Amino acid sequence: MKRARPSRTDKSLILRRVLIYGAAIFFLGIFQCAFFSRLKPFGATPDLIICAVCAILLTDDKYTALICAVCGGYFIDAIGAVPPGFSPIVYVLAVALTASIAQKLLARIPSFLILLLPSLAVRAVFTYVGLCLTFGSIAPLSSLTSVILPEAISTIFLSIPVYLLIKLCYLPIRSRNKFGF
Repeated sequence: MKRARPSRTDKSLILRRVLIYGAAIFFLGIFQCAFFSRLKPFGATPDLIICAVCAILLTDDKYTALICAVCGGYFIDAIGAVPPGFSPIVYVLAVALTASIAQKLLARIPSFLILLLPSLAVRAVFTYVGLCLTFGSIAPLSSLTSVILPEAISTIFLSIPVYLLIKLCYLPIRSRNKFGF
């Protein structure tokens, strides 16, 4: 059975998504690894990419969010991770865990914050696993209050601007033929 060829409008929609979300992920990844690795709000680096992936999942669809999760994870690991980097796995698990929830929610800020909480739980588990690998044994429970909680608080604090950025990025994707694609 032959596969149907994508139409010209499908190709332009894919191109718009790649260009716009790629630029947003690039910008947020640079901001996370360069700016917020030095200036740590609440004592930890916020995870802006997980915020972006949750926002894309809520505003666009799960397949786009999954692709952005993989690309964003590899990008974060390439520019700022201490080996081993599990960021693509973290983001893909966050999308897989929250995809069914996102289909039932409206694309609004309270829904986004509800969607962000399970994703931050996945992030917290992987942060703890990373700490255990760093220590070479079980990380002390004090790392929950000294590392994981500040990371979650700083991520939540900066999640609203990331959501608004992704919502703004979705406007040209949703519109038709305004940009000549």
